[in-house]
Amino acid sequence: MTDQKLIEYITSCVKNGISRDAIEQELLRSGWNPADVAEGLNTACEMTTPRETPPPVSISNNESESDAGKVSAAPAGLSTRKKSVGIVIVAGIVFFVVVGGVAIGWSLSSGQKEDKSVLSSEGDGNENEVPAVSQFDSDTPRANRQATKQDIEQYNEQCKSAGFSSPLSVDDFADYSFVGDPPIPDDADMASNRYHLIFSYLQDKNRVYYYCQAIDGADPASFVVLSEGYAKDKNNAYYGYRAIIGADPASFVVLSEGYAKDKNHVYYLGKIRTSADPASFVVLEGKYAKDKNHVFRKGWMIADADPASFVILSEYYTKDKNHVFREGRAITDADPVSFVVLRNHYTKDTNHAYYAGQVIADVDLASFVVLSEYYTKDKNHVYYLGKIRTSADPASFVVLGNKYTKDTNNVYYLGSILTSADPASFVVLENGYAKDKNHAYYGGRAITDADLASFVILSEYYTKDKNHVYYLGKIRTSADPASFVTLSEYYAKDTNNVYFWGQVIADADPASFVVLENDYAKDKNNVYLKGQVIAGADPASFVVLEGKYAKDKNHVFRKGWMIADADPASFVILSEYYTKDKNHVFREGRAITDADPVSFVVLRNHYTKDTNHAYYAGQVIADVDLASFVVLSEYYTKDKNHVYYLGKIRTSADPASFVVLGNKYTKDTNNVYYLGSILTSADPASFVMLENNYAKDTNNVYLKGQVIADADPASFVVLSEDYAKDKNHVYFWGQVIA
Repeated sequence: MTDQKLIEYITSCVKNGISRDAIEQELLRSGWNPADVAEGLNTACEMTTPRETPPPVSISNNESESDAGKVSAAPAGLSTRKKSVGIVIVAGIVFFVVVGGVAIGWSLSSGQKEDKSVLSSEGDGNENEVPAVSQFDSDTPRANRQATKQDIEQYNEQCKSAGFSSPLSVDDFADYSFVGDPPIPDDADMASNRYHLIFSYLQDKNRVYYYCQAIDGADPASFVVLSEGYAKDKNNAYYGYRAIIGADPASFVVLSEGYAKDKNHVYYLGKIRTSADPASFVVLEGKYAKDKNHVFRKGWMIADADPASFVILSEYYTKDKNHVFREGRAITDADPVSFVVLRNHYTKDTNHAYYAGQVIADVDLASFVVLSEYYTKDKNHVYYLGKIRTSADPASFVVLGNKYTKDTNNVYYLGSILTSADPASFVVLENGYAKDKNHAYYGGRAITDADLASFVILSEYYTKDKNHVYYLGKIRTSADPASFVTLSEYYAKDTNNVYFWGQVIADADPASFVVLENDYAKDKNNVYLKGQVIAGADPASFVVLEGKYAKDKNHVFRKGWMIADADPASFVILSEYYTKDKNHVFREGRAITDADPVSFVVLRNHYTKDTNHAYYAGQVIADVDLASFVVLSEYYTKDKNHVYYLGKIRTSADPASFVVLGNKYTKDTNNVYYLGSILTSADPASFVMLENNYAKDTNNVYLKGQVIADADPASFVVLSEDYAKDKNHVYFWGQVIA
């Protein structure tokens, strides 16, 4: 990997939410030079945040969202609304499917296969995690929607590129529907799940699909999705689009952490664990499970582990009466009786100290102490990530902070000597900076030509002296130190230029430039958001409003994008999602067709109404009696004639007796419902809520809408968030463990 590729790798990690410390530690463990790592991290941090893509202009209540108010067609793999873009990365390639203006992301991964040399050899080693479905726009629950021809075309194109060989028929687009996450039923009974499926499953009148892959032999009439990745019908159990060979659908249940079982077998990510005993199998914390004979981690049997004495010590470490294990692999010669976790990857027993399961050489255990996540020492040595630093003096060695350490002889940054540093005068400053009598430092490197006498820290990113301005320790040659000032965390200016994240904002006027709220700024010529010009904005009249909104004398803006046809003089913000002016009502910057702004009010979250209609998420709720319409919860509304779940009529529900119980349960005189679906076995007269998502009636006990097999409702009590019991059993998340 070249230096440029290192920077690209770090940048990719940062964009995907991995912390700077986590990236740094992983690279250092892989043998990268600390100075190069620090330089790569600093360079990656200089990348500016891109502007968001503008939303469509409006949403009509009689056209699909994919066709509504398009400025231009979105490229494959992109959504016209940034919040609708889901990105899933699992050590593999990222794919997107655009479905009606909503990007569904999944990844195909070879998985990170661990070293199984000490694990059992069962299975083929290809237990890949199932593709994950993205979260959708803000926190709005998404209802399923009729597919369009364009949806199917785009869906097939992406499926083909992802290697799926069975594209859907474009001519039959009317037979398909797409469903968001969380699972939202339409008018179907979720107990039968005939018309609506979840977790990336799709169904037409004849077939069931997982993404674009038809599931051979799947029976649409009896097909039920059990969890992300698992499903079953009357004939088979499935993981993804593959039938699980040998599974018994009648007794097949999903446990947790990728595990499932039936009367004959235990499964992990759809693969049989032949050594596991289903009758005694229980899932423990994390990725661990056990039965009467064995202990398992991520579905793999841990060789020689004793289930009776097995205990979990931390995220990484476990032990039994005979062995200590790190991530399922025995640590040679470790003593389980005396073994303790000190901090993160540091451990010890009566014989050794360890880093990441490896013996730290030549340790004096009596004086061994952990100083930080990187450093340990004893009376004889200093250790960096478990390796002796022969140049370090343990008697005088101290951790300074910001990854700097020193002793009488040297200063160190992430275990490497800063050759130019003077330990006697070296001190750590704020925001990752340090200095001694000779130099100033950032990220373990001396700042070139810094004048210590005049060197000052202006912010987390900017410093200056009498000669230069520095951004993350690098000279900004265009900047004038005499006039340079920081305006906010990211904005700065001098006599000649204005800067955002260290980069010159082209043509900005420093004399008139002022920072506003929410990353907005302006000068006499332009208005800016995150350093980029907002087209059409008038700086003289521009003001920042609440949340993401702003306006001038001519226009209203949301996240820097102009809201088409909005009237700034009459524009008011109603809630986080809704605004209006004298002519229109807007949801997240898009006009709601035919909504009446005079009478329009927000009822609760995504529920609204005016004199003509009630709405859910900007869409008209059909057949509503406005006089009696009330919001019951974030999921349910009703009027004198109907009960509605996320804006869709529940024809089976009786509005007169319908009540919300809590934890997604509701009931009326005739039925009990969970997330809008009838619990066919539940008795509404005796049905009551318990704690922590449990409920019961005279016949059954329920957890999250599922019957707990053989639980005794009369004696059933909830013990904690995880545990419950009755006269016969103890349960962990609904599964019998004793």
